[in-house]
Amino acid sequence: MGEMNPEQFAFLPPKAVGGFNPEQFEALSPDVFGGFQPGHIKQLPKDFFPEFDPQAFELLAPEAMGGFKPKTFGALPPDLMGGLQPEQLAELSGNVIKNFDPEQFDALTPEAFAGFQADQVKGLPKDLFADISPEEFSEFSSDALTGLKPKAAQNLDPSVFEELDADQIGGFKPKTFKKLDGDQIEGIPAKAFGGLTPEQAEKMNQVVVSDFDPAQIQKIAPECLAALPDPVFKLLEGDLSASQLNGLEAL
Repeated sequence: MGEMNPEQFAFLPPKAVGGFNPEQFEALSPDVFGGFQPGHIKQLPKDFFPEFDPQAFELLAPEAMGGFKPKTFGALPPDLMGGLQPEQLAELSGNVIKNFDPEQFDALTPEAFAGFQADQVKGLPKDLFADISPEEFSEFSSDALTGLKPKAAQNLDPSVFEELDADQIGGFKPKTFKKLDGDQIEGIPAKAFGGLTPEQAEKMNQVVVSDFDPAQIQKIAPECLAALPDPVFKLLEGDLSASQLNGLEAL
């Protein structure tokens, strides 16, 4: 087994991998794991997963990650998560994400968060969001944040919003953004407000905009201001800059 290369291993029938004994599994060199296919992961005896070598785990191809089931992924030692690459995380199934072990989740590196997809963010247990750090949150793509549900967003620590940028803020679903509380809104850098979209503005209410400060308001694009409901616009009108008013007139 130790003499096989990844290319050779890739052609092994999954059922053959399912018949491995512990000695055969331990004899595999880390490089060989680069040849694992999803079917191999699915068929691998579940008792082997707690024995995964960190180097071997890092070498798994992204597409191989689709072979993990909730129980087999949950059996992996938490310290392996420090080596999980964004491209690998992106291929984990929805069922695996929905059953993410809290200890494993805490062991992810901030860089791994760049791999999250919208459906995965949507499926993450909402209790895990309370443990997301500013560094981790800053790695979420705007596309990933389209999957953020209101209740999950409400569990985020206000400090994570200090890392929010204009691209990310544009990814929030309107119903999610308008459910943010005052402390969360306060943490958002003013320049990020330049990323708000007309679609978000159309759904804003007086409650959420009452937490905007003048610096934040003055970064909102004219086309976004134009989409605000009249009662909401009137709340912000007194803080608008001359350039914003000119921009509104030019629309």
